[in-house]
Amino acid sequence: FGPPSHPAWRSLVRFAELRYRLLPYLYTLASRVTREHDTMMRALVLDFPDDPRARDVQDQYLLGPAVLVSPVTEPGVTSRRVYLPEGRWYDFWTGAPVDGGRTIDAPAPYDSMPLHVRAGSILPFGPALQWTGEKPADPVRLVVYTGKDGAFTLQEDDGETDAHEGGAFSTIPL
Repeated sequence: FGPPSHPAWRSLVRFAELRYRLLPYLYTLASRVTREHDTMMRALVLDFPDDPRARDVQDQYLLGPAVLVSPVTEPGVTSRRVYLPEGRWYDFWTGAPVDGGRTIDAPAPYDSMPLHVRAGSILPFGPALQWTGEKPADPVRLVVYTGKDGAFTLQEDDGETDAHEGGAFSTIPL
């Protein structure tokens, strides 16, 4: 990638920090896979079965129930076409609301990718970390994306042992 000042490094750092900040959400999704046979990544058609356009989308996916991920797979592009199913969505990076049921040209700068959050979603964010055991995952900040009623059940445990397998965890309905 070259020196740390290279844009690739900034992009890697940005997404590594995002991963750590999203750990409360990702951890809860992983728990749902185990306990409820849910999926972390899913094709749009699973959540929008009556939308014929969602059936044809092959290069976007939902990360859990809330986040629409639209990867950028072509070098040098600065935007990409994104299909947003019906309803209100929010640009993850700016918070700007976007009406769905249509295809948009979403910004895709080098250090980012189009991410949209479904209205009614509650996303838990933890602190920025360098590694999972660096410090407690508190406080958890909740971001509520308005426009529709929503719910999320956060799962937490000690984050270090497998005691959760024996039931040592908390679920927090939001």
